[in-house]
Amino acid sequence: VLLPTGDKYVVAIEKGIEDLLPYFRMLQSPRRLHTTLTSKISQVDLAKKQGFPVPEAMEIKNSNDIAAFYKKINGPIILKPEFSYAWHGEKAQAALDDAKILVARTENDAKKMYAMARHYSERLLAEEFIEGDDSNLFYFTGIFGKNDRVGGRLIGKKIRVVPPRKGSASFVQLVDIPRLEKQCTDFLCSIGYRGICGIEVKYDSEDKEYKLIEINPRYGLWEDIGIPVGIDLAKEAVDDLYGDALRPRRPKSFKQKWVALHRDFQVYPAYRKEENLSLYAWSKSLRGPIVVNDFPLFEDTPYAIHVALRYGRQFLAKMRNVAKDSEQPLAAVSK
Repeated sequence: VLLPTGDKYVVAIEKGIEDLLPYFRMLQSPRRLHTTLTSKISQVDLAKKQGFPVPEAMEIKNSNDIAAFYKKINGPIILKPEFSYAWHGEKAQAALDDAKILVARTENDAKKMYAMARHYSERLLAEEFIEGDDSNLFYFTGIFGKNDRVGGRLIGKKIRVVPPRKGSASFVQLVDIPRLEKQCTDFLCSIGYRGICGIEVKYDSEDKEYKLIEINPRYGLWEDIGIPVGIDLAKEAVDDLYGDALRPRRPKSFKQKWVALHRDFQVYPAYRKEENLSLYAWSKSLRGPIVVNDFPLFEDTPYAIHVALRYGRQFLAKMRNVAKDSEQPLAAVSK
């Protein structure tokens, strides 16, 4: 069985699908749908056609485009790469401060943002920035089979993300929102999707809509949150591939939480400064029932070493970037 856990694997698997089929069982959707949904540009177009609420958006090809889009929105905008993995390289992460998106609140900042980001992605998408706290971010995930059969599904509320307002979840709480569950389930069934899929949305308090942030046609980082409450999406995917038909499943309770400690430690100072999150309140939030994403590292020494080296390289790249920035004013003065 082959289950992708990252966007670059989704794209690679669909490109080489004919060569892989003799050796692997895979959940497949029609018409290279998984790759279409991995593209931030294509997923917005598809969502619009199916009536899924989306923010104002535009593909950006030059600095004039982003200036025009900012004037149209007349407010904060965000910029993101067509494929998220374009910004996963060490150079991109150091330059963009590990952000999944960039936010501009002035036209001049928007132009600077584009000038920096275009070096790391061939195609870029600008979107209207939906105001609101990180806690307005929600993530639906579920598994879909043949003939619109739906298996387990759940929704998490992103309490903390790293970096704040621009990154990935570090702390998630399960929630029960039937309206959002139906919105996402109806959309994925309408396009004939098969497999595990996550849809991130942000609640827009102005028009009371859950609007698309991104679609992830794969197993995601925090889906393990469902295992203690009866939603094991990876196991359901394997069972489905071996002929065990999917059955509708919802969480047995909604008290379950999930944390990536290495991320939450990193981002806590920012939330303490911006939202007055006390050390007591933060530590209290980590009480059970909770799935700690980091614990499996202690059971897999080679993977623990791999993660330590990866974060070590990222830290060194950031330090080099900081050192380079600090040298520029001195160089200017000396000249």
